[in-house]
Amino acid sequence: MLRPVHARLLEHLRASGKLFADETTAPVLDPGRGRTKTGRLWAYAWDDRPWGGTDPPGHVYLYASDRTAERPLGQARHRYLATQ
Repeated sequence: MLRPVHARLLEHLRASGKLFADETTAPVLDPGRGRTKTGRLWAYAWDDRPWGGTDPPGHVYLYASDRTAERPLGQARHRYLATQ
């Protein structure tokens, strides 16, 4: 249900000239192993208002199960949560 919203937010984010990013780790259940593993949550935000922009600010979160170089904004297979 949120996929179209998330896809549109990612389009807007990729077109932005100014982007803020942060990454944090999060414990994630590792089924069958009886423990947790480390997942990554990437937060991307844009806000062009301080530079005279009129678009509203927004942010997108992407989840990745590892920290490989292609993960940030690279793969559509990320699990996600998006808000604006």
